[in-house]
Amino acid sequence: EAAMHAYLDARVGGEWSKACSYLAKSNRHLFSTYAAKSQEVSGEGCAAGMSALLGSSSSKRAGFDKANVSAVRVKGDRAFAIFSSSGSEYAMAMGSEGGEWKVAASTPTPLGA
Repeated sequence: EAAMHAYLDARVGGEWSKACSYLAKSNRHLFSTYAAKSQEVSGEGCAAGMSALLGSSSSKRAGFDKANVSAVRVKGDRAFAIFSSSGSEYAMAMGSEGGEWKVAASTPTPLGA
């Protein structure tokens, strides 16, 4: 729960390096690869890729700063945090890496219709 909140807070605030520190290794790699291969990205690494993909529009970042977790479902080294924000419900995939929980998706998945 703490890792998810910290990630969402950093993402909403445009603190890309901090947000990357809460992401699972595979997600950091995807943003880094995007930054390395895109001619539209200035800089390199996860933070540069994340900024390019999520930072251009505040609407992509808005709404998750007031996440209220209602449940966390854990099975082994994987989990989902179920939370509500701005009147909608979401799930955030999580994974355990080296004994720490990391965010395993860059964007929460909307639940329901």
